[in-house]
Amino acid sequence: MKRLDRMPTYIHMTMAFMGGLWGAYSVVQWTNLGNAHTTNLIKIVLRLIDGDWLEFALCVGSAFLYFLAFALSAYWSKHSKSDLRYAVIIVEAVSLAAVYFFPQNWPVYTRLYPCVFATAFQWSIFCGAQGFNCATIFNSNNYRQFSSSFAEVYLNKDPSFRPKMKFFGCTLLFYHFGVVYVYLILKAFSSYAIWSGLLPLVVAAVMIHLHRKELAVAKAVSYTHLTLPTT
Repeated sequence: MKRLDRMPTYIHMTMAFMGGLWGAYSVVQWTNLGNAHTTNLIKIVLRLIDGDWLEFALCVGSAFLYFLAFALSAYWSKHSKSDLRYAVIIVEAVSLAAVYFFPQNWPVYTRLYPCVFATAFQWSIFCGAQGFNCATIFNSNNYRQFSSSFAEVYLNKDPSFRPKMKFFGCTLLFYHFGVVYVYLILKAFSSYAIWSGLLPLVVAAVMIHLHRKELAVAKAVSYTHLTLPTT
């Protein structure tokens, strides 16, 4: 596989690393996974039933941010001429700063809000590579895809599933690299560890830039070949 074809996979793995970072940080600091929203949606119903109106409102606010990130990404994907991958990098960098500067005495749900919005937006834009639909912010389906393709390769003896097994396996691996990375930094630097998220974002931004340059060069070469007169 040429580097031009590999680069989207490298970017995908870097963002999976970022997904693991967000996930581990939110679980360690607030005992809530800000990347996924199943628990939050359940809590909306439970708090509605038991009448805890403050937590109900905070959960609804979180659900709205999750919805807003998906809605904006869907709209911008249709109407914006910009590369939305850069927009994700900017949103995530701002969200990292927001997490750090939010007052520590605020309710946990409000401190999760930047993570909620950033990861939902990331999921919409970085949603796979190599033709595989693969989330970069959580791993339940990725683990299922890896497990089933592993069974196909080693139990059903079907080598055609090997690329899928490798792709989802690597996504799981890089996600958990992000978990280890931020956890070790959290142990050493506490809440300052959130700034460590800037490093994978910079790496992703550089790779996106290189990928765009390579695509432009490939397009120019292809155009030249099409327009050169034959002898």
